[in-house]
Amino acid sequence: MITGSLTAGVAAGTIGGSILGYSALAGTAMELTNLTYYSKKSYDAYQEMNRQESAYLTQNTDTMAITDAKNALVEFKDARFSAGFSLANVGLNAFAANSLFNLIKINPKVSPDQLKIATKIMRHLSQTATARKLKDVVKIMGDKGLDKIDLFLLHLARTGESGRIKFLELMSNSKITPDKIREVIESSLEAAKNCGKI
Repeated sequence: MITGSLTAGVAAGTIGGSILGYSALAGTAMELTNLTYYSKKSYDAYQEMNRQESAYLTQNTDTMAITDAKNALVEFKDARFSAGFSLANVGLNAFAANSLFNLIKINPKVSPDQLKIATKIMRHLSQTATARKLKDVVKIMGDKGLDKIDLFLLHLARTGESGRIKFLELMSNSKITPDKIREVIESSLEAAKNCGKI
């Protein structure tokens, strides 16, 4: 009786162990497949980014202009990383937005000066208080909030210095509510649309 139970127990353990072993093997194979797939996608994205950056840099002809463009690109990428990190910490995926964060992708002929302006804006976005306020603005604006803000920030990078400074000061001012910022963003986008700038 004990021998029969022991044999049945060993058989059940062996079958169970085999199933677990096959499951683990299948899981490992699946993970390797995913890793290969996503590694390829990452490599392709990296190659595309290099191509876009090369297109940006090669529009400059003399050595000084190329050096200035390279420096602007390095600063832009650093500011983009910092802003993306700060926004991610408050729950916003800035890289899902396609305008300001992907400025070189949407416009490889962007000038170093325009890149420097975008860098300044992103330096503001990397401040924790500003990132939190932006999250509140996105929440008030609803499903398309991040897209609208992204379009606004791109528009902001193209406007005059005084208007840009005023908005960034608004964002930094703790007395200004997210709802007031929403009003500014929506009215600015409407005005830009009516002028044919969007």
